Amino acid sequence: MRCPMLGPWLLVALSVPVEIIGDGDCPSAVAVEEALRPLLASGSSASREQVRLSRRQGRVLVELMAEEGEAPVVREIDGDARCVDVARAVAVIVAAWQLERHPELRKEEPAKPRPAPKAAAPPPPPKARLRLDLGVGAALAFDAAGASPSAVLRTSVVTASGWGTTVWAGGPRVRAEDLLHGSVEWFRPVLVVELVRRLPLGPSMHLDLSLGPSAAWVHAKAIDLPGAHTVSSWSPGVSAGARVSTGGPIGVWLAVDGVAWPRPTLLVVEPAAASMTLPMWEIWAGAGVLVRWPGNR
Repeated sequence: MRCPMLGPWLLVALSVPVEIIGDGDCPSAVAVEEALRPLLASGSSASREQVRLSRRQGRVLVELMAEEGEAPVVREIDGDARCVDVARAVAVIVAAWQLERHPELRKEEPAKPRPAPKAAAPPPPPKARLRLDLGVGAALAFDAAGASPSAVLRTSVVTASGWGTTVWAGGPRVRAEDLLHGSVEWFRPVLVVELVRRLPLGPSMHLDLSLGPSAAWVHAKAIDLPGAHTVSSWSPGVSAGARVSTGGPIGVWLAVDGVAWPRPTLLVVEPAAASMTLPMWEIWAGAGVLVRWPGNR
């Protein structure tokens, strides 16, 4: 539906740098001003540029009038649309004309807020330079004469590079061997100091491979052999082993170690001149619990 025409000409002063003059209310000068305001920066034109609106046969004529002596620019648009849509269309035409003539009227877009910087992930906790394990457990010591139960103490100091030192000790029970018409009771507690290489098996499990020297204190006592005496001596050896342990401040360990005695240990019982040689190798298989510091791995 067409809006009724109003006369005489109506001049509306705008807060935009152009004057809108209209003779009707569809679109009205005020409606065009409201639609134009967001498109141009506020200001005034020294040349008093004007925009005249009129209707002719259902169409809206937009006359863009610049300085004197310049021919007006005329645009036509469909006037049968809603008045608010016609006002917006006129405002777009006027804004494009003004920006072409006066680029300084371009409205600056508000600066987009910079995205907040993402919080940096906390750095991983520094790796401990040294890691200490203290463990206790039980083992079976196998040799050519059989198996003997033993308590085992273990400690390891490993650097962040995975290299370190492990020390373990075990004391098998006293054994008895028949000799002539009597017997000999003997035991050989072991002390081992090894170079260890620690390899990760997962987030909370390690494999320790070790190699190093060992020493044993051999103690033998003759039973029911007249004139015999007790023998005690040190015996050097070499050892190698593998241990699997779980992580955390408290874990468990499983280990297999081999100990060899290159120099035979010979026990001579006098005055009967009887003798026996102790086994030259032992295999230790054990398990136990450990306390680790620091306890993160």
